[in-house]
Amino acid sequence: MLWFQVWHEASLDPEVAAVQDALDGRWREVLADVLRYGAERGAFEVVDAAATARILSAVVDGIRVSEAVARQ
Repeated sequence: MLWFQVWHEASLDPEVAAVQDALDGRWREVLADVLRYGAERGAFEVVDAAATARILSAVVDGIRVSEAVARQ
């Protein structure tokens, strides 16, 4: 539920939005690094690690929303 509050506050406050954008950006960088690491070692193929990280991040966010709503 914390992320819902952060997303809401970010929609209202540019400073919160900037922090949230930075945190999301860092998360996507970590995901992209993990994808590159796995691809370099032949665990899987990745054409565009940054784009795939954005997609995975969006999927995770969607799952968070779905799980939070299901708990209501």
